[in-house]
Amino acid sequence: MSLAIHAGLLLIATVIVTTVVTAEKAVDFLPGGGSKSGQDASQALASKVQTKKRNALSKSTPMQKIVSANSTAAISLPDMPADAIDVPTLSSTMGGGSMGSGGFGSSGSGGGFGTGQGIGGMNGVTFKPIVMFGKDLKARKIAVILDVSGSMTPHLTKVVKELDRVAAGSRVMLYVGCGVATPKDGMRLDKDAIKTASKSKDESKNFEIFWRRSHAPQVPAGAPPPDPQEILKGPIQAEDVFSLMHTRSETYFFKSQGIQYSWIALVARELAEADALYWFSDFQDQVDDKQIETVLKTLKRRKQRLFMHASVKGNSFEKVRDELVIPSGGEVIESEPEKKPAPAK
Repeated sequence: MSLAIHAGLLLIATVIVTTVVTAEKAVDFLPGGGSKSGQDASQALASKVQTKKRNALSKSTPMQKIVSANSTAAISLPDMPADAIDVPTLSSTMGGGSMGSGGFGSSGSGGGFGTGQGIGGMNGVTFKPIVMFGKDLKARKIAVILDVSGSMTPHLTKVVKELDRVAAGSRVMLYVGCGVATPKDGMRLDKDAIKTASKSKDESKNFEIFWRRSHAPQVPAGAPPPDPQEILKGPIQAEDVFSLMHTRSETYFFKSQGIQYSWIALVARELAEADALYWFSDFQDQVDDKQIETVLKTLKRRKQRLFMHASVKGNSFEKVRDELVIPSGGEVIESEPEKKPAPAK
């Protein structure tokens, strides 16, 4: 009986036994690298491995067109097999230079932005305030009108040096007199300014001749005036002031047309870009309401403010101040410039 039981169990075990067949894993055999055959085999294996990776990539990640009807929908992309991607080594990333500091680092981004936004943006813009004799004009560009009659000459060097100290290269306009009067009927004024550096053969446009005639030698009271031709031959009066004006760039003059018409210097087109006009004179000459109104309209149209600086407060000072300077938005500069000693006779 015992034998029969054991025989039955053996039969059952034989029937239910499962045969497991283990597939042998293919091995890429690589011969030793010390021989030529080993090197050839190594190259062949490398080519074979790359081919397998490309085949696996093409099979596992086929190209598909993914379309979303909703612009905010989340889209999941298939994972890329890690073994199918050749990852560059650390040494190639850091040593190549194209992705290191040479491309987007301090040399590329820092240097480019710093130069363009820093120095380039500042070029040509002046933030220094224009302060003439202690008065802040709150302007970006100034032009100066100087009365160059004989009584004003001793002050002119001081004014020009102050201008060049605070706004070098600003334009200066010279006129003999300080009047703001309406021209007589039919009178036409020459409103063309001339550079003081001009040596024109036309006497009306020659600065030296202009200066000599407006600064003739003084003669004793009751004596006849000096001969006009002798004025053009003798020494230049106030020669140091003449030389300063003659050699200074951006300096202009108007030929003499009468001391009452100096307003043509205030509205000269050469001064149109300045937002502050500084007028230095003694304000002794004729002014009238009509011409003051005309000049004021021009200043307002150009958005210019007029500042007046008087060597002495002449007969027209208050009228010019109240009807022209203050309405333009300008002010009176009170400080008195240092007086230059008069030349010896």
